[in-house]
Amino acid sequence: DTPSTQLSISKLPDGANGWYITNPTISLDSWDLSEMGLNIYYDLKDGLGSKKYTLGASLTIPDGVRTVEYFGIDGFGYREFELTYTFMVDGSDPIAPVITYPGSIATSTILTVQWEASEDLPSGIIGYLVELCGASGALIESAMVGGTSTEHTFASALVNGATYSVNVTAIDTAGNMAKSQQ
Repeated sequence: DTPSTQLSISKLPDGANGWYITNPTISLDSWDLSEMGLNIYYDLKDGLGSKKYTLGASLTIPDGVRTVEYFGIDGFGYREFELTYTFMVDGSDPIAPVITYPGSIATSTILTVQWEASEDLPSGIIGYLVELCGASGALIESAMVGGTSTEHTFASALVNGATYSVNVTAIDTAGNMAKSQQ
């Protein structure tokens, strides 16, 4: 009989959309009825090829979309088919958006906020939370816009000549955030 190898993961995804925002660890265990010199091999698809696994060790999955391949070979040379598991790990915040317009926020009754698009690897930007706040910092209005948007217009609840502040928060697919304020 061929060996049977099992992958154990330290935790469930802790980010949004099936992503991990902290690096998970894995361990491998295998059994074989022959009990003859069982070896387990794994490949993190990092360009280094298959490596022999030490029983009881744990492996940390690095950032990125990583497919782990693993298999066992018993002392008679029987090899199980390769098994795979794909991890999506993004442990870093996106680059904060840079607000480019307006330079100062004393307005008429319409306010358009513009920013430079954020960048994020490996999960990508899913959207921006745009917030309009009063002089005291109290939230007046907010909007969620798509990841390709770089502006939003607030057209309600504004008082001509009043002073406001805006926040633009980039949100990546994994749920990490980076905020800019003006």
